[in-house]
Amino acid sequence: MSEKIQVLIVEDDFKIAEINRHFVSRVDGFTVMDMVKTGEEALTYLRNTKTLPQVILLDVYIPDVEGLNLFWQLREEFRE
Repeated sequence: MSEKIQVLIVEDDFKIAEINRHFVSRVDGFTVMDMVKTGEEALTYLRNTKTLPQVILLDVYIPDVEGLNLFWQLREEFRE
């Protein structure tokens, strides 16, 4: 597989984020493009990146926004 599936991790707990990064990196064909801690950081990252991730690993309990609300906002703003 030449192109890897790009994953963005949205997780406020740095230990859990690192565990997720480790496991995603171990799956053949997947790579972590970045990790962010808040909904605001996730939106800023996605609005400013040239390449959108194919997968977002989203914690539903993040401090600045309810994860499911962020999920729906991401679906609306980044349909592709």
